Amino acid sequence: MESYRAFNDFFKILKVTIKNSSIYNQEHPAYLESLKELKNNLDDLFQDTENIKMSFSPNSIFVKDVVYEKEKLYIELANIFHKRKIKTIIFKNTLTESELKYFISKLCLPPRDLIKEGGLRLSLEINKIQKISVEELDYSQLLKGQGEEIKDVWGFLLQEAMVDKNKKKIEEVMANFEQVADDLDIDEIEESLGSDGNFSIFFNYLKGSRSEDLQKCTKVLIKSLIRSKKITEDIRLENLKKLLMDVNDDDIASSFWEEVIADDNFDPLSFSIFSRLMEKKKKDAVEKSLTNIIEAQARKRGPEFKVKIKELFSGSTTPVMSSVYLKTLKSIDEKVSYKGNLEFDQQHLQKNFWYLLLNMFAMQIDRKI
Repeated sequence: MESYRAFNDFFKILKVTIKNSSIYNQEHPAYLESLKELKNNLDDLFQDTENIKMSFSPNSIFVKDVVYEKEKLYIELANIFHKRKIKTIIFKNTLTESELKYFISKLCLPPRDLIKEGGLRLSLEINKIQKISVEELDYSQLLKGQGEEIKDVWGFLLQEAMVDKNKKKIEEVMANFEQVADDLDIDEIEESLGSDGNFSIFFNYLKGSRSEDLQKCTKVLIKSLIRSKKITEDIRLENLKKLLMDVNDDDIASSFWEEVIADDNFDPLSFSIFSRLMEKKKKDAVEKSLTNIIEAQARKRGPEFKVKIKELFSGSTTPVMSSVYLKTLKSIDEKVSYKGNLEFDQQHLQKNFWYLLLNMFAMQIDRKI
């Protein structure tokens, strides 16, 4: 019980020290006071052991056989370490205050900045901090997260994969691309497609060695943008348009078509967004490919198909797209199959016949009355 209280006190002052480090400069009295208290607290713990080992999950801290969880303090601390891909940390006896100060300064860096430096373990090694050792999480374990965390982690894993040329890591980057694309807004996507952006690095790699995967991931990105419906008139799309210039016209057209079929919420706004993703020259080529797909589908589908296509085209706010597809509407008028709607249904016809007789009988009674 005493050990539990001692570590609880340690976690409290650790949280205060981290907070002070993020608020004040490294020589501020308030920060130095909390750092000193943290060092004294560690010294008290070292009276019973040579090393203090702590492990972290996203929401829990493990010390010896005890789990510190559910309380806000433990969850917040565990999250700080987990986001910095720290699995286990060991403090060794005779740890100095200057070493502890360096450790806290690195721990308080934003996860993105710390991982760009190579992670906490590398920083400690470079600065010869021998009294603190760190075991780091594999990035692939962090990809089980969501939101801001997975966006950052995906980028770090990509950078690692590009440096190491590690096929396993590259496959993990590929496997998680769709989730990342869905989590990013259009401004983040445009930035990521810039010259030094993660998407730019990723697509350039695919362009050089994995053309099929390039087409696949580009289709994922197109579908994500169409579904999000967050592209307004004032949003610039130069980087995205450059990317699509290298993508097969038929693949872009089929991406659009797959969304039309799969998404019940696909509407004229979705269509308008799709039309804005390309430069005019590319758009003309994609329109031709899409027209061929639509006309081919018209032979297989009923009149409801024509109604949906007409709604999409007539609702588009892009005049060029609308004028081109008016010709397509005329074409599918001749190709739409009505066969499905004209099949003879004997049971349905018999039911309607009896309703007709009942109505006629009711009319005769009304006249007599």
